[in-house]
Amino acid sequence: MTDVTSAIDSSFKTIEDGITQNLLGPNGALTKATNAVDQNYSTIKNGINNNVFGSTGLLSKSRYIMNYANSIGIDVGNDIYAGKLILQNGIRKTTGDIETTLDNTGQAENQ
Repeated sequence: MTDVTSAIDSSFKTIEDGITQNLLGPNGALTKATNAVDQNYSTIKNGINNNVFGSTGLLSKSRYIMNYANSIGIDVGNDIYAGKLILQNGIRKTTGDIETTLDNTGQAENQ
């Protein structure tokens, strides 16, 4: 019976040592998994910081695009207003010319 107890104790000791070294130890699976997760988190964090929040990231580019679109909108508005003035002044001149022509036509027939 002592041999059986000794064999069981030895087996448990072997299992315990294996778990400690291969799972819980500094080179164990849990440490490696933790390091891998930490490294992946760091990679993701750096990617987000650079590609979304960075000076050349998505938000910066979106802000630039919105500012550019805003300036285009302002320019288009100015062009539309300038076009309106051109049309307005052109219509006034044309209307004035027609009025003058009609007045002259009426005066010529009355004489």
